[in-house]
Amino acid sequence: MTNQTARTPYATKIRYGITGAPILTEDEMDGSHAPGVGVRPSVIELVYSAARAGMPASVSAAVTGEWTRFGRPADGQVTVHFAGGPDGWPGWLAEEARLHDPAAVLPATTDQTAGPAALRGAADFFERTLEHSLDPGSDPRYCTAVRDVVLGLRRKADETQPAETERCAHCTHPKGDHDGRADHRANHSPLVAGDPWCHACNAPCDHTAVGARQATETAHGLSVQHADALWDAIAVPGPDRPTYPQQHQRVCRAVREILEETAAAETHACDSCEGVDPDTCFNNPHRPPEQCPRSEFDGYGLQCQKPAGHNLCTFEEQPAAHRAVTRQD
Repeated sequence: MTNQTARTPYATKIRYGITGAPILTEDEMDGSHAPGVGVRPSVIELVYSAARAGMPASVSAAVTGEWTRFGRPADGQVTVHFAGGPDGWPGWLAEEARLHDPAAVLPATTDQTAGPAALRGAADFFERTLEHSLDPGSDPRYCTAVRDVVLGLRRKADETQPAETERCAHCTHPKGDHDGRADHRANHSPLVAGDPWCHACNAPCDHTAVGARQATETAHGLSVQHADALWDAIAVPGPDRPTYPQQHQRVCRAVREILEETAAAETHACDSCEGVDPDTCFNNPHRPPEQCPRSEFDGYGLQCQKPAGHNLCTFEEQPAAHRAVTRQD
């Protein structure tokens, strides 16, 4: 009989390229270099080790980049190693370690409908993505789309009510929640297109047809109701929760699919905003096709794929040029 030892991986390594990170100064390294010497990061490698055999969980980092002298490029590359935990690291590097931590995942749900706490957790996650993980050169349209998702998730969380709560047929307020006015429906003003007020309670609300909700569309066609699709892309029930890089990849794919859907289904109806933001084909789909920037979103591998002569861009995932993430268990 052969004795076999169980194979138990305990460490995860994440390595990716990065642009726009702050230059490491001599003080942030070991302090032994001449004044003005620094390192401009181009590759970050993070190793997360789980607790084992009396050893606590830990994280280390290796930052590779070019030497600089008073901010100007100098000859050669160097790798700077960081250990001892993120508390003693440069702030931006500690934030990178926190955002890519495999344990820092979204809360999973086993229900078809996500609860308010889980929705707010998802909104916080995407907001951190916008604030800390986007390259400075990222196309603003991607930022706008993800920001819409954040707002949509927060709005959905605020509107989530227990199943027994009955809603007013004419607005989004719960039935009876109009300062005690039980005769709300009888006194509700006739629906007026575009009217943002509930005249029974004198408060903002979205008027809709009975039982339906009118989506608030943005200039690029992504509505807050599409937050459902984004949630479905990341909220995997059970123990197999996606890691941060996996979630981010799914978000990119979901945004691309949503934009493809809205581009095919919607037209630009406003007669007064032709020429607004001519560098964006989402805001002005009827402008000359040769003006389409077809910008490459090289930070996340997204680029316009439609040929010349189109009205709206669609997106496909391409290998990321500057921020590829590889994992080794």
